[in-house]
Amino acid sequence: MAAAQLLLADCGNQRLKLAPLSLQEVHVFDWREDQERKRLADFLQREAIGEIRLASSSEEGAACLKKDGFHRVVVELVQASMVPLKIMTQGTGIDRLLAAWYGYQKAQAAVVVADCGTAFTLDVVSADGRFLGGAIGAGLGLQEHALAQACPHLEKPNDAQSGIPADTASAVAAGTRRAFAFALQALAVEFSPSLGEEACRFLTGGDAPRLHALMPDWQWEEHMVLKGLAALPR
Repeated sequence: MAAAQLLLADCGNQRLKLAPLSLQEVHVFDWREDQERKRLADFLQREAIGEIRLASSSEEGAACLKKDGFHRVVVELVQASMVPLKIMTQGTGIDRLLAAWYGYQKAQAAVVVADCGTAFTLDVVSADGRFLGGAIGAGLGLQEHALAQACPHLEKPNDAQSGIPADTASAVAAGTRRAFAFALQALAVEFSPSLGEEACRFLTGGDAPRLHALMPDWQWEEHMVLKGLAALPR
C-alpha cells in the first residue's frame, strides 16, 4: 500500500488546485460544477492521502469540499497567523498572503505580486517582510465576459498588442487586455514609493499567460499560492 501523502490545496472562487508537496503535478477542478466535483471525489478516493493543507479564499468552496471527500482525511486549514510575514492589514485573504510570501521568499527583497484570476489582486511586501496590502478588482476574463454579455455585437478581442487600433477586434483588445496590463503597471508604480526601493514584480494566476507579453518586466510564476503553501514552515 502506498504511503499516505500530504496534499496541498488552493481553493479559489471557481477552481480548486491540488498538488503533492513536491509540486510535480497540479490537478485542477472546477468545484462549482457537479461533474467536476464527482471527478474530485473519485480522485480523493483513489489517492492515498493522509493530510490536506488547505488554503481557501472561498467559504462556500471550502464547505463544498467537505462534502466531496475532504471529510475522509485530516484537513489543516491554513490561517493568516501561519504565514511568516508582518501583516499590516486586516481581513486579507490567505491566497493573497501565500502568493506574497512565496514571492518575498524567492526574491529576498521587496515585491509586488499580481494574481490574475476571476478577481485580480495586486499586493506589496516591503524589503523587511511587511505585507502592506494592495488592490482587488474584476479579473480580465470577468471583464471580457461582462463586455460580451452587455455588448454582444462587438467582435472578440484579437492579439493586437501595440499601436492605435484600427478595427473593432483590436479596439476591444486595447480596452480590455492592454488596459488591464497598463492598470497593473500603474498601480505598481503608485505603490512603489512606500517601499523605498525597486521591487521585484511577479505575475501569476490563470490570466497571467495572456498578460505576460504586455508586461515583460514582470516575472511570470505559476501556482504561487501552492508554492507558498509548500514553503510554509512545518
